[in-house]
Amino acid sequence: MHDDSLEKLSSLLRSQYPDSQLEPVNELDLQSLLNSHPDFPEHLFAFYRKIGCGSIGSGTYMIDFAIDPHDIYDRETAANLSSILIVGDNYAGDCDGYNIDRNWTFGSIGSSGSFEAVGDAWPTIVEWLLYMLGDD
Repeated sequence: MHDDSLEKLSSLLRSQYPDSQLEPVNELDLQSLLNSHPDFPEHLFAFYRKIGCGSIGSGTYMIDFAIDPHDIYDRETAANLSSILIVGDNYAGDCDGYNIDRNWTFGSIGSSGSFEAVGDAWPTIVEWLLYMLGDD
């Protein structure tokens, strides 16, 4: 991911989703996450610093701060997702996240409760949001 993608997303959110309620993640929380995951990707760190967490628009998408699947799913489903950190939710039952055991591969968790990598087209949440929000 390039810095220009992050700038493009930031600009898109300001212009097209002015009612968004996003707050940059504070440095203490980022440091705590980095302590737990020393290989935490720099692009995601930059994303949380610049874009932050919260709601995009009025129910368009929720950006989450690295949620453990056990906080959302039943025990069996969460056990199958133990290597996933959830970073987003489409308010329709699907979550997006990163598989930390597969070199921080970005993907989605659908109604089946399994993680599916989205592939090279959207390697990070930034590219995914640019596509989903209509700025591809």
